[in-house]
Amino acid sequence: MKLNKSSRNLTGAINVTQDYIEYKLNSDSLIDKGSLSLIKYTHKADNIHNYEWTNFQNIGQFGSFIINSNRFPIMEYIYNLDNDLQNIPRIQSFMKGHINEYNENIYRHKSQSISAIARPLLLILQEDFWGGLMKLYFKYLHPARPILNLANFDPKTASEHLLSAIYFAGSVIQSNLSNEITSYMHNYAIFSIKKILFKINLSCAQAIEIYSYAFYLNGNHSLSRACLSHFGRMCHALGINIDRKNIPILDQSNREHVYNIVKLYCNLIKLEAIPRGLVSQDDEFDLDVYEPKHHYPNSCLKLFNSDFESTIYSVFCCQFAKISNFSVAINSKFCKYESKTIEKKIEALNRKTIKVYNDAKLALESLINKSPEYKNQIMECLKYLAIAN
Repeated sequence: MKLNKSSRNLTGAINVTQDYIEYKLNSDSLIDKGSLSLIKYTHKADNIHNYEWTNFQNIGQFGSFIINSNRFPIMEYIYNLDNDLQNIPRIQSFMKGHINEYNENIYRHKSQSISAIARPLLLILQEDFWGGLMKLYFKYLHPARPILNLANFDPKTASEHLLSAIYFAGSVIQSNLSNEITSYMHNYAIFSIKKILFKINLSCAQAIEIYSYAFYLNGNHSLSRACLSHFGRMCHALGINIDRKNIPILDQSNREHVYNIVKLYCNLIKLEAIPRGLVSQDDEFDLDVYEPKHHYPNSCLKLFNSDFESTIYSVFCCQFAKISNFSVAINSKFCKYESKTIEKKIEALNRKTIKVYNDAKLALESLINKSPEYKNQIMECLKYLAIAN
């Protein structure tokens, strides 16, 4: 509402004010009954009209007038008059009296907002958080696609690129992670992958494959495929298909694990980016690569409370890898064979599948006789084998 000296609303506003003053003068709620009055209304040309208030004793009286009169143009006040009112000396004096409280409330509100956002991210400052992610990876993801041996794996000396991949993979299966942590881990992974792209070594190849698997699990198939393509190119540059007998046994084992993944998955999804000569369609998946001695966890990993639990894990890890990855190998064969060829080979593949499963089952069942107190844990492992089969 816009007021001027000839406006009928001006008379209405003055009448409202006078009625309000008379009401308040008859009330016992005012300490100084003679001090409340509207002194004058001034009109400034070409500006928003404003009131000058000089006799309100406190901000409460002023607010009471604005709210309780019920006839004051409150929307005019909200949208037009509030800035002008702040320039009136009496209103400024009210504001000075409350400025400290106002600033304190604003600061508290901002602090609480920042705290609410930052609180979930404080989790990444805890060492147990990262240790938990590593345990999740080795307990639940490593057995399905083992790409490194654990006998000499030490987090303190391991490549930072490999560790970052392990942490991210663990976060993918970690339940109840906040959106802030999930977003942080994704950005953390992308940043690490960009650094890996400029390096070629075995640990980087292992890391990029773990990233590929982790992205596959969380449904990001395009990133998974991109990582797997780079994994293949990196393995070609490393000559991973070359059998090198002059290197330590554990290093040979790592290379064999990596090459097995190349033979399995690069053939299965037929990556165009995989260099020729790295793997042929006739290269067979090697079941003998997986040996318990290579997957017995280094004590520094602290995955289990006893040596026998570590033994159970190492046997389970190898047997589960054989079954699950052999299934992938069979699918790969079916993808490249014609129907007549599949009919000829399916019987032999079925017999081999049964043998792989029975061997895995016997390997775990034999542990029950050695340590009956771990029977329940071993039976749980047998359930996973049956599911994978």
